[in-house]
Amino acid sequence: MKHSIQILTMLGCMTLVVPLAFAHSDVENPMVYDRIHAMEDMEKDRVTLSDMVQGRRGFDALAAEQARARLIRNSNAIQSLFKSPQMDPKTTALPLIWDRWPEFKAKAKTMQRAAKRLDVSSQTAVQSGLRELQAACQACHQVYRQSVN
Repeated sequence: MKHSIQILTMLGCMTLVVPLAFAHSDVENPMVYDRIHAMEDMEKDRVTLSDMVQGRRGFDALAAEQARARLIRNSNAIQSLFKSPQMDPKTTALPLIWDRWPEFKAKAKTMQRAAKRLDVSSQTAVQSGLRELQAACQACHQVYRQSVN
């Protein structure tokens, strides 16, 4: 069980953090910048919680609750951040988002529910909820985000 969580964490970090490391450089469109910033914030919070689960960081109830609150706030903003089909040369968002808008909205709602259901009362509780949260991230990113090599 622990190994499967470690693998999910590593995959999540590789597919989410690497593109974000370069996400802000030279973004011209302010709406795209806001989207990237929100996604980057969610990834930072996911990593914070993942580090607690993996023992790379001690469990901190306050930090976990703050991460959860930001995840809820940012996941609630996903639909409004993506509602307008804004593009930028630096975005990894695919136009497929707007071609399949109802499906995208459904995936965004899944992320909202996962963030709201996330129990941060203990390391064990975070571990359980983190799987659902990461699955929601991946389900959307696999379809609506271009791969970055």
